Amino acid sequence: MQYNPRKTNYAFTLIELLTVVAIIAILSALLIPAINNGMNAAKQTQCLSNMKQIGTGLMGYAGDNNGSLPPVVHSANYQEQTWGYLIWTYVGYSTGAFNYPDNDLQGDKGTDKNIFHCPVTKNYPTATFSKICVPGGLMVPGTRYSYGLNVDPAPSGQFNTTGTANIRLSSVQNVAKTALVMEYSSWVGGNWFFYTWSGLVPHNGGCNILFFDGHVELRSLASIPPVPAVSSTDTFWFGN
Repeated sequence: MQYNPRKTNYAFTLIELLTVVAIIAILSALLIPAINNGMNAAKQTQCLSNMKQIGTGLMGYAGDNNGSLPPVVHSANYQEQTWGYLIWTYVGYSTGAFNYPDNDLQGDKGTDKNIFHCPVTKNYPTATFSKICVPGGLMVPGTRYSYGLNVDPAPSGQFNTTGTANIRLSSVQNVAKTALVMEYSSWVGGNWFFYTWSGLVPHNGGCNILFFDGHVELRSLASIPPVPAVSSTDTFWFGN
């Protein structure tokens, strides 16, 4: 007599399926924030690297121009008239590589993979862009820059709609504590501009700051001197 083993069909019970689903949900809840935090940290680090290279370019320009930084803007409000374009070749790009909209200073259109673009600011949805703007500020329409040059150390009264005086490095007394470049949606930076116009806090409520000595720090919004508290003697903004 031939032996036929008995076939046994096994299926998950409803309780077992629900248990597996619950475990997957718990693991997802634990892993997704960690992945997001890792991605945000990588973007903040890339932004920090951008600013360090920008600092090198600014110092290179100053070295060729009697110790003076480029004017924030030296004529009309065009990309080619701003400080970013004036140091374009000092950060390693050729003049011919500058191309609107795929390789320029603004980030609202095109690919723009150069160092003048914070990866958060560049890719943040326009519809919710206000979430990374300083409270009370606004996104400068149609621009989407990432970095602005601090104009506060410039000679008093020299900033206007047609241009700024060049900032001499020798005019900044405390280079390790004075902001040089910060995160803005416009090319122009400074205390008033940061808090009432175009300041950005794209890195978990903080922003990267390039100081005059070349180092870069991630600072919380609360640590950045606000408008009512500053004067022309405030070191962070004015360099005194």
